[in-house]
Amino acid sequence: MTAAPERLPARAQARRRHRRRNAELPSGDAREAAQSRVPLRRVAELFLPYRVWVGGLVLVAVLQAAANVVSPFLVRLIVDDALPKRSAGLVATYAGGMIAASAVAAMLGMASTYLSNRIGQEVMHDLRVRVYEHLHRMSLRFFTRTRSGELQSRIANDIGGVDGVVTNTASVVVQNTLTAAAVGAAAFVMDWRLASICLIVVPVFLVLSLRLGRQRRALAGSRQRRVAELAGLVEESLSVAGVLLTKTLGREQQVAGRFMAESRALSRVEMARAMSGRWMVSSRRASLTMIPAIVYLIAGVHVAHGGSLLTIGTAVAFASMLNRLVVPATALQGIGVQLSASLALFARIFEVLDLPLDMPEPASGTRPASVRGDVELDRV
Repeated sequence: MTAAPERLPARAQARRRHRRRNAELPSGDAREAAQSRVPLRRVAELFLPYRVWVGGLVLVAVLQAAANVVSPFLVRLIVDDALPKRSAGLVATYAGGMIAASAVAAMLGMASTYLSNRIGQEVMHDLRVRVYEHLHRMSLRFFTRTRSGELQSRIANDIGGVDGVVTNTASVVVQNTLTAAAVGAAAFVMDWRLASICLIVVPVFLVLSLRLGRQRRALAGSRQRRVAELAGLVEESLSVAGVLLTKTLGREQQVAGRFMAESRALSRVEMARAMSGRWMVSSRRASLTMIPAIVYLIAGVHVAHGGSLLTIGTAVAFASMLNRLVVPATALQGIGVQLSASLALFARIFEVLDLPLDMPEPASGTRPASVRGDVELDRV
C-alpha cells in the first residue's frame, strides 16, 4: 500500500484558497456586485493631483456662464427700450454688447476645452501607467491562470472606454452646471412667475436620468464582459498553439460555433445599449422645444387681458433665456447617463489595481554596500 499524501491543515488550505482566489480577476456575480459598489469618491481622487488646473477650469466656467446670460437681458432692452424710442444708437449699443458677450464666451469656451482635455489626458496617462505597473508586479502564477486576452481587454477596452468620460467630464459637468445655474438664476431675476412654471420640468428629467443611468451601467458592464470573452476566445483559438490544437482534434466547427454564440450575445447587448433611453431623449427634446411656446402663450394671454406686469421684451428675452437652458440640460443628462454607465468600466479597472501581490517586496529590505565573490560553473 502506498502512503496517503500529506494533507495541509484545514486552516492552511483555506488560506491558500483565499490567496489563490484573490490573485485572480473576479467574474460573474462577484464582478457585478463590485461594480455596484464603486464609489464616486474613488473616481474623483484621480483628479486630485491636478486640483489647481481644475480650479482654473471652474473659474473659466464661471466667467463663461456669466457671459452666456448677458444677451437675453440686452434683447429685452432692445425690445422694451430701444425700439419704442426709435433710437438707433441704443440698438447699436445693445447689439454691440451682445456681440462682445458672444465673443468672450467663445474664447472662454476654447480655454475650458484646453484645460479639460489637458486634465483628462494627464489622468488617463496616470491610470494606464498604474494598471501596467501593477500587472508587472504580479507573480507568474497570476499570468498562468489569467488569459492574456482578458488583460489586453482591461488595458485597451476598459481604460480606452473611460477616455472620453475622463477627458470631457470635468469640462461638461463644471461648465454646464454653472451655465444651467446662471440661466436659472437669471430667469428668476427676469420673471419669477414664468421661471417657476417653465423650470418645473427640470427635476423630472433629473430623476429619469438617474433611473436610466443605472440601466446603462448594467448594460455597460455586460458589454465589457462580452468584449473580454470574445477577445480571450480570439486570442486562444487563433494563436499558433490554439490553431494546432483545434485542427488536431478536429474541433473547427465547435470553435466557430462558440465564436458565433459570443458574437451574437455581444450584438444583443449592443442593441440594448443603442435603444436604452431613446424614449426619454425624444420626450426631453420635445418638451424643451415646447417651453418657449408656453412662454409666448402665457405672455400673450396676459397682454391680451390688459396686463402690464409682463412686457413683450420680457417674453422674448425669457424664451431666449430658456433656449440657452436646452444645451446644458441635455449635456448634463447625457454626462450623467454616461458617467453612470462608465462606473462599470471603472470597476473593472479598480479590480486590477486592487489585486493583491502574491510575492510583495519586503518593506524593510536592505541593499548591501558591496558584493564580493566568484561565480563558478561546475559540471554544467
